[in-house]
Amino acid sequence: MKILIVTCVRNRPGGILNFTEQLMLGFKELGHQVELVQMKPIKQYHSKPDNSIPEGFVRGEGSGAAVNQLKGWRGLKNFSMMNEKSVREYVEFANGFDLIIQSTMFGYACQDTEGDTTWLPMITDVTPKQIMVLHDGNMKRNCPWLYELREHFDAIACVHHAAFDAADFIDVPRNIILNPFDLSLLDQPRKKFSERRNALLSPQTFKPIKRVQDLIRAVPHMKTIEEVLVAGEGIEFNYMTSKDKCKDHYFVSRDIDPDAEEKNIGRKIWDVATENHKMKHLGVIHPEKRDEILRDVKFLVDSSWSKGYGEHYNRTLFEAMLLGTIPIAVNFGVSDNEEGVGQLLKPGINYLMLRHDYSPKQYAEAVDGFCELDESTIEEIQTNNDALLRKLFDRKNIAQQYIDLSGGKDVGLNPKNSTGSPANDPNSVRKSKEKWEEQFEPTIQTTLEDFFS
Repeated sequence: MKILIVTCVRNRPGGILNFTEQLMLGFKELGHQVELVQMKPIKQYHSKPDNSIPEGFVRGEGSGAAVNQLKGWRGLKNFSMMNEKSVREYVEFANGFDLIIQSTMFGYACQDTEGDTTWLPMITDVTPKQIMVLHDGNMKRNCPWLYELREHFDAIACVHHAAFDAADFIDVPRNIILNPFDLSLLDQPRKKFSERRNALLSPQTFKPIKRVQDLIRAVPHMKTIEEVLVAGEGIEFNYMTSKDKCKDHYFVSRDIDPDAEEKNIGRKIWDVATENHKMKHLGVIHPEKRDEILRDVKFLVDSSWSKGYGEHYNRTLFEAMLLGTIPIAVNFGVSDNEEGVGQLLKPGINYLMLRHDYSPKQYAEAVDGFCELDESTIEEIQTNNDALLRKLFDRKNIAQQYIDLSGGKDVGLNPKNSTGSPANDPNSVRKSKEKWEEQFEPTIQTTLEDFFS
């Protein structure tokens, strides 16, 4: 088969970049031809790709293009979403494929495309089967307008339960198709838990749901943990470290941290955490560096959680599992309940649990305590995770699931595909039309002459 993956992400792709590169490799290992193209919200005719590797980028394993976790891809074949000639050329190009995977549909709606649907034939005029991928559970809030395009999609692939639940009002078959990974890493030698440093890695794009501040507030209270390595950047990182625009809740206060030392009250939590080199910020790191660190530290910490978001799981958890590193996560980060028990991940079996309402000191004491776990307990978690990865996350199997899903087969984490119904959430159906008109319908300029005529 000829398979086309389409992305609209320009900056801060986070896990979507790794997802895409691994999915491409999965298709290639199955013997299929796969290509990745990028849509740009510009009016200028698309430029020819530059195959060089800029400073700070590495070559993507699947795409062969330059990749950077914060800046995305450089050197892909581009198409201009607001240029009619480029749109026509994309339609002709895309119709030469057997399957199109629209990986980041949310990217069609941005400030540049307000009042402009020049891009619409890129969805409506293509003839191959199309799959929409949902990477998070925010569709109803951020892009319910996707409902308006439902007739042009054969299936929806949701990467976790929260994304699956968010599409319950769209009458298109859907299932949970998990993230693809390179499982050959499971066969590499590992350090024993006792041989690893009492240190942890926390990599992410800094945004509100990631709640990196919870970890950072806990750092000054840690005693057994020798080093906290934080990787990534993003809008909340900019606020947290800003000299004059730091948000109020990124300062030490008694309300949030009743056990804080008096001398630190009123200071930035970032400054307090980085004193004495206890916490180090690594900036944006590539997978090779991430894996090098994970092979040496005991834990990966994912501080993200949200009570209203539902069960979800970030790629970083499984990247840690692949190398025998123990994931630490929050109850409402990987489940929808206080117990932290999800359909996929369970505390003490797949990960070590933090409660969402821990104080910074309680958070620190819990992480310190995990360092003292005996080797047999750790080995049991590693064994459980190895089995989970082999069963559900092989990139070649995930790639085949996309092909099968496009053909109408019941495939994915759930035994049967589900088809949503507008009756499940009439409010989202109403919002879809409103959001479409708000984003894409041209604004009518009214003059005084028009008003009085």
